[in-house]
Amino acid sequence: MTSFHLKQKVFSTRARYKLYNQKDELAYEAAARPFSFGWTIDLTKAKDKQPLYTIKRRRFKLRPTYVVLDNGGAQVAKTVKRLAFLKQKVTVETTHGAWRIDGTYWAHQFTLMDGNQTLALMQKKRFSFGDSYEINLTGKHDEAFYLTLMVLIDSKFHSRKSNKRSTSRRR
Repeated sequence: MTSFHLKQKVFSTRARYKLYNQKDELAYEAAARPFSFGWTIDLTKAKDKQPLYTIKRRRFKLRPTYVVLDNGGAQVAKTVKRLAFLKQKVTVETTHGAWRIDGTYWAHQFTLMDGNQTLALMQKKRFSFGDSYEINLTGKHDEAFYLTLMVLIDSKFHSRKSNKRSTSRRR
């Protein structure tokens, strides 16, 4: 099992994430593109800034829908939020098959599943400045792909809540 820590930069005009490995070394970074039409986040290796995956929000859909593209621009996953009672549920259609992400009601814990097999666990840290998660990867596929899905989950469930709160204070 491989562990990572995901930390979101708090005071930033756009979404920025840093992913640290078990040795607390910066392994990956994710950042929203400035001035892009729509909503786009790129995941890169921290050392050489080599782009690995891109998350894009699909507009004009009834349910929140996002796609994950590899560095060549090919779609490798599509996520759609599903209606669920007292929990969060997201379906993930990947090139590896159909997966799902199950989350708690408050969106503080998520599990990435392939059928009955757990691929990744994501737990929000309770007392931290900004969003901070512990991520445990148990799957056999590309770790950067799993981490991209975890960044997508945080931005999908927590960025919208903070944006709603900040806009409601302005009124």
